Amino acid sequence: MAKISNRKKNEAEWSWPFPIEEAWNANRFIAKYALPRIQALIEIEKTSPYATVPRVLGEKYSVEQGLRLWLKYLGEMEFAFHVFSTDTFSFETKENQERAKQGLHLFAEYYECLWN
Repeated sequence: MAKISNRKKNEAEWSWPFPIEEAWNANRFIAKYALPRIQALIEIEKTSPYATVPRVLGEKYSVEQGLRLWLKYLGEMEFAFHVFSTDTFSFETKENQERAKQGLHLFAEYYECLWN
């Protein structure tokens, strides 16, 4: 539910705990929030002796192959969030636009696996 109440004609009071620009540009602000967290997860998965592979990948591939694929998927998510956080999507090549979209699809597909 919107929390905008009209005080005067064409004048609204914003009552959410964040600037209205973050709602107008939700894709960019969500990407800015997600990007450093994906980057941190990549670093953890690359350096931790406790690196994990999502079960669905672990059931299909060896641990080494699954980890390589998982890092590739995380890299594609990182690319997508970088593109959207810098608001350059419309200036990207068609190939990079498709790559960014695919990264978001991977994010959705593996959302429940984003932990370590």
